[in-house]
Amino acid sequence: MKKHTLYLIFMSLTFVLLSACKNNTEKKVQKDHPKATVEKNACTYSYNPNNTSLRWTAYKTTERIGVGGTFDDIRTTNDIRKAETPLHALERIQFSISTSSVNSGNKERDPKIIRYFFEKMLDTDSISGSINAFQSNDESGKVSVTLKINNVEKEVLFDYKLSGTKFSMKGNIDMNDFEATGAIKALNEVCYDLHKGKDGISKLWPDISIAFETELHKNCP
Repeated sequence: MKKHTLYLIFMSLTFVLLSACKNNTEKKVQKDHPKATVEKNACTYSYNPNNTSLRWTAYKTTERIGVGGTFDDIRTTNDIRKAETPLHALERIQFSISTSSVNSGNKERDPKIIRYFFEKMLDTDSISGSINAFQSNDESGKVSVTLKINNVEKEVLFDYKLSGTKFSMKGNIDMNDFEATGAIKALNEVCYDLHKGKDGISKLWPDISIAFETELHKNCP
């Protein structure tokens, strides 16, 4: 009788110990679940103006010879500091470009661009705008950009590419869309001989190519 009682006590203790070990193991697995780790260590992205370049290209002569340059004073606001995706870090960024900071790499040309092009337009101490919504979340596609030039505001579609944290977009703007035909004419007149091609025709095209590149800052805790 005593042996039977001892046996029952032994079996009961064994069952309790095994149950306790099983519960502890389940709790540990749940604690170390990879989903919780991914959410805790998710990376964020932010725009860095120091890693950004903006290039413009205008075209002269009937052969469309490109004249390129940039602006030395570009300011941005409304950027998201901790965006969940690279594209989200760029959406809704507002920018202001000082037209007096135009830099074509030619000290004689730049004052003419300011005086006979920008100063012939209304309220054009600066070019302002914003990067709007992307049409997809893919690595390439279209993005809408708002531009305000000559006191005229237009939306222009740009092509964009995203590779990791490197983002670029390219597009063309037609100055006729911003009612700046007079400014194009004034700059061509003052640079008449410089805009002549082999055929002797002086021409300054109204379309300008824009190329924007940036590398976003990636922060992973």
